[in-house]
Amino acid sequence: MVIKYLFSAPKGDIPVCYDDLQRPFLISPGKSHPFLILGDYFEAIKDFILRDQGRPLVRVLREQLKADIGPDGISEILIRTEKHGALYHLASAEVFSGRQSMKMCVSTAVSENEKAWLRHEFDLLKFLNSTFALPYLPVPYFQGDTRVHSDHGDESLTMSLTEWFEDYHEWHLSMDEKGGKQRICIWDLQRGLCFASKEEGFEIFRQISKVLTLYYDTRDFNQIYPWHHAAGDFIVRRKDGIIDVKLT
Repeated sequence: MVIKYLFSAPKGDIPVCYDDLQRPFLISPGKSHPFLILGDYFEAIKDFILRDQGRPLVRVLREQLKADIGPDGISEILIRTEKHGALYHLASAEVFSGRQSMKMCVSTAVSENEKAWLRHEFDLLKFLNSTFALPYLPVPYFQGDTRVHSDHGDESLTMSLTEWFEDYHEWHLSMDEKGGKQRICIWDLQRGLCFASKEEGFEIFRQISKVLTLYYDTRDFNQIYPWHHAAGDFIVRRKDGIIDVKLT
């Protein structure tokens, strides 16, 4: 099995070199962890997704790919650091087996508050997916704590593995200098940032309203709240003139 560590970038993956692995692990864009380095973070993700001799991962692959895959059938794993979120570090793990592959999302929490939120959100995803059986939320696969041992101390990281929504992007309200108006800007980092048309913007909000309504509990009045587009909660895919929205 080949395991590669990569930086996700708009123009393609960037291989992680030895010097990169020695850099401090950032717990926020401007703050380093007291002793963990980037290599510890990548190793922790590897240990997490291959925990228990890879049995949880193999179970996910079998269920999602509808194939008889064993631990020896995994040929390659690409682990990419994707972004720093408001609460979690987001990475992707792409697993290859024969001619099939599957990309998943790995969320990592460091502080006790972040860990509590990650566990809560994972349980909530399980509840909503089992209760409503709708395709708008990521499927939760498994979660757990991973111990990291270094020369300067030990740390416990909480991680979850969930469905990855490929080619879906954040969107934000931005000022269009040409028209002098605020418009929806889709943050497609591969093809470039682009403004949605008036019709596409209406469709994005229509689908958001639909998703929130479908998950509304009319008996107990439970609802998905709070949410905010600036946090990347709702993501959008624009393909062949068709808009599709998911909630993360």
